Formats: sequence, structure tokens, C-alpha cells
Amino acid sequence: MPATWSPAPSGISGLAFPAEQQAREGTSDGYNGTGGLPGSGPAAGVHPWRGAAALVSESALILRDLNQLDAALAQAQAAVALRESRRARSLALSRITLVDIHVLRGDLDAAVQTGHGLLSTSPTLGSVRVVQQLDALRQLLEPHRAYGPMRQYLTRFDDARRARMLLLADIIASSPGGTPA
Repeated sequence: MPATWSPAPSGISGLAFPAEQQAREGTSDGYNGTGGLPGSGPAAGVHPWRGAAALVSESALILRDLNQLDAALAQAQAAVALRESRRARSLALSRITLVDIHVLRGDLDAAVQTGHGLLSTSPTLGSVRVVQQLDALRQLLEPHRAYGPMRQYLTRFDDARRARMLLLADIIASSPGGTPA
């Protein structure tokens, strides 16, 4: 049964509410997470990125871009909660978004706390997209280095980035962002 769309208090984020509700209720939007092709198996007729976590995650990014940071925070937190640990890349990208939103809201303690969770998300994950987004996040965090917990976090962040770059050494050249590997 297709989801019914209703306006939400925060405007555009209402697109994620039906999927989020389905996830809470244990109902399905038709995507079984197996990566099956459209038109095959239980996922027939439903595009795979229409899953609850993906919709909520995209809503967080849109709301962040619209500078609706409180609504973006709620969506980003929901995206992290909906991500499965076996989907390490998606979880890492959702946590990057969450750290980003905390920084933009000026909540450095929450950014550091969430950031530690981000660094523990599959440290052996070799994803070019994750590394690129980590580089952008690093640039966002750098101006806050004077704050003690952030300085300590950035040291750990740089160590984790170097380890990821070793995994990807044959795939990508050293990027101009972040610190030298």
C-alpha cells in the first residue's frame, strides 16, 4: 500500500514522516533491504532509496540547507536511529550529517560526542564518498580547535582519517582537504 503524504509542521521534512512512521510501526514501504532489482521479489515496484532511513536522511540535509536547524537535527537523529549497523557507509554518512548540524547549531559538545560515534563506525570502511565528506567536516570543525574537547577530538579524527586513507591509497590520490596523510 503506498504511503499517504500529509503536510508536516516543518514543511519539506513532512516527506519523511510516512516512512519514519512505517519504520516505527514495523510496516514496510516495500523495500526489503536486500538490494533486489526493481520489479523483483518483495521490493517489486518500489525504488530502493525510498526506505525510511534514506528519506529521513535526505530530509535532514534539505532542512540543514534551508537553515531550519532544529528540524534538521530531529531528522538527522532519526536517520541515525533508523540506520542499521551492517550498513556502515550509510550510518557513517548519517553521523557526518548529524555532527555537521550540531556544529551549525553551535553545540560543540554534542558535535564532539556524536563525532566519537562517527569515528567508531566501521573504522575499516573504505569509501571515497565517506572520506570526501569527512574532509568537508574537518574543514567545518577546524575553526573550533581552540575548544579543548574539539582539539582532542580533531587529533583522534586526523588519526582515523589517515587510517582510512591507507585503505583507499590505491583508489584516490591524497585530497587537498584535511591534514596530510
